Amino acid sequence: MSEVTSPTPWLTTATEDARDTVAEPSAPARGRVVARFSAVAGAFARAVDRALLVRPRDLTHCANSGALLVVATQKGAHLCSRAQRYASYVPLDGLIEIAVEGVFTVPTRHLSCIAKLSPNTRIMFETHDQGDRKFVYRCDFGCRSGVEHTTFDPALVTSCERDLSAGTEVASISAPVLRDALDTVGPFIGAGGDDRLVIEPGRIVAGSPTCACVFRSNGVSGNLSIPVGPLRLLREFATQGQGIISMRASGNLMFAVTDCGEGIGWSAHEVSLPSFREYPAARDAIIVHAETADLRWTLGFMRREASPGTDLALALVPEGVIVRATLWGGSLEMRVRPGTSPTRPRGSGATASVRVTPEALARLVDRVRAPVVELRLATTSSSAVLRVRERRPYRGGGSTGVACTITRYAVVALAARSVEHGAASTDAARRAPPTTTRDPKDDNAQ
Repeated sequence: MSEVTSPTPWLTTATEDARDTVAEPSAPARGRVVARFSAVAGAFARAVDRALLVRPRDLTHCANSGALLVVATQKGAHLCSRAQRYASYVPLDGLIEIAVEGVFTVPTRHLSCIAKLSPNTRIMFETHDQGDRKFVYRCDFGCRSGVEHTTFDPALVTSCERDLSAGTEVASISAPVLRDALDTVGPFIGAGGDDRLVIEPGRIVAGSPTCACVFRSNGVSGNLSIPVGPLRLLREFATQGQGIISMRASGNLMFAVTDCGEGIGWSAHEVSLPSFREYPAARDAIIVHAETADLRWTLGFMRREASPGTDLALALVPEGVIVRATLWGGSLEMRVRPGTSPTRPRGSGATASVRVTPEALARLVDRVRAPVVELRLATTSSSAVLRVRERRPYRGGGSTGVACTITRYAVVALAARSVEHGAASTDAARRAPPTTTRDPKDDNAQ
């Protein structure tokens, strides 16, 4: 075996044949051994990536001075990252041996070298307590190759294992459905500090005084409200997860946990939220269909060409949708191609015109995946509620057989209305407000 040495004994390189072997440290640091264990580099690097979804807080006044907590026991090992209001917990796979049980920290700025190793490389961590709260850890890559650094006192980082184990499940949802729900419902959350995304049995809801979105799925269970802050983190966590994600409450912390035991947590506090009530589908006075791509293109063109700060006029006619906008020197009118849908149009011969902001209309149609969009209008004497509904099937990824119905709402101003037929439907809508107590029998009404 040939070897090329370096002036620093622990930064030597070896041939490919000896790279996956581990030797005892040639010059171990003095002090009591706190922990020693061996693992596979690829599994450790993957666990680090998952744990760093929560960027650890700085432990000194210097930037990028955070550290991951590593806990090694005979039952297994895990990584933990703690920020001011968030936490992550990742079980460590690929363990080879735990020689000395213990807890230590690894500074995040020293972790990049492990990701560059061959995935099958065997690595060994050894940490020493030199007294006076001074700690040194050494990571050997094989045949005396490795790095040695000072590190932080593990007492500065608290593991969240006990909080996670004591958590009680309050909701559950499959990872693919949760990803889609966060993308779909997120833009409808209000700007208030107490506005939340609400998980209820069979649906996920977000709303504000002018718009709302309801994401229905038989893969959603439990009751939970999530503030705006952790939604981006939860979305990233669900993207990398599979199977069912369990929401667990533990004191003032809320955790999202995957089937394999990985979890993220955030600080939570209870707020009193008004219940969201949907009006029955039977009160839709007018139902029209339009091609989604054409409506989205028309909306984008109107937003570029229309005078800034002006609303769009949306006319619902038996032939489809007409969009009108005010320009600097006049007006612009564009007709959206009608679409075909299994849902029978309602209000035959009736027309209605509403004023809607471009932003509100964009929220309704931007994320629609169906080729044909279904626009429904319910009116009162002074206002109207425009809603768009679509259905999405999910296959694979642990959510086989899960179907979702997404309904987006926007409160719009009634510009004009002319009803020639279907007056009973319009009169019924005029007598009742657009939001009423939810009736399960109306959920599947057309």
